[in-house]
Amino acid sequence: MPDLNDLFDEASEVGSESDEMDWFVISHDFRTITIPSNKKLGGVTSDEKVNRLYFKCPRFYGEVDLGEFTFRINYTNAHGEGDMYLAMDKIVSDDEIQFTWLVGRHACEYAGNISFVVCAIETDDNRVILREYNTAIHTLQVVQGLETSGDVEEAIIDVIDQFREDFDKIEHLDEYMTEIREDMTQIGEAGDYADDSEAYAIGTRRGVPVESTDAAYQNNSKYYSEKASESETKVRNLMLSGMLVHEDLTSTEVTLAPEAECRYIYGTLDSLTISSLPATGIVDISFTSGTTPTVLVLPATAIIPEWFDPTDLNASTYYSISIEDYKVVVSEWPITV
Repeated sequence: MPDLNDLFDEASEVGSESDEMDWFVISHDFRTITIPSNKKLGGVTSDEKVNRLYFKCPRFYGEVDLGEFTFRINYTNAHGEGDMYLAMDKIVSDDEIQFTWLVGRHACEYAGNISFVVCAIETDDNRVILREYNTAIHTLQVVQGLETSGDVEEAIIDVIDQFREDFDKIEHLDEYMTEIREDMTQIGEAGDYADDSEAYAIGTRRGVPVESTDAAYQNNSKYYSEKASESETKVRNLMLSGMLVHEDLTSTEVTLAPEAECRYIYGTLDSLTISSLPATGIVDISFTSGTTPTVLVLPATAIIPEWFDPTDLNASTYYSISIEDYKVVVSEWPITV
């Protein structure tokens, strides 16, 4: 973990011109975010909108143009309380998208780590989600301030204040507010808030409705909610130390006994057999299912969401599988040819 003095030293020149060029860079596969060394300090407890973080990502994911997508940051603070921040200042250029996150009081309410993902969503005219891209979980540190002895104010949802400030920028305020209310209702029904973007999903997976009572919803959102509330979980320690990456873009048939705290990156696979799973720690596996769907075999110990059938993968689809304590979380993105 970075030394606290180093974090303060690296973040000391807040507001300078060079500071605004310290970008959080989202990778081409929309999975990882490169965080500048002087931006690992998210704030001090009770900070309110003093730290603006600058993000950029490629405009195109394969053949998909992200220029019309809505970008938001889903986060949980150090107490495991979740919310989201809607990026209203998106700038789209020929090959790049830029936006910012002005970190609010709710995110910095407790000392510890903010866990967050960046989410890009495309919806139709009826606000039904057509495509959704999510990064892996990343963290920022919040250090203890002095405003701790009194009663903690009731948390103010950042996105509501943001809508008020940016009222003149929104053409369809009622539609956006309706979407937010629906999202928050589903989160309440699911139980605890989740880092996993399923907590915001309103739509279907492979034609199956995603409801707050579905096992798939519970397997993803509630599981991550419970993990986020533990201040020293392996998720957070792992994000601070980094995963060991194993990359193999040439093999087409793989048999794997993955090790904990490792990320396995493959190209297009004809078959993937996961023979065993570690009892603890995180495993992340990504691969592409080609024109002939990948044959995926998971061990009997794997706890799989009900919506996901490992024997019936889609063709021309990018898959990401994250596993911890035998629980499997699956993300899939169709590849437009």
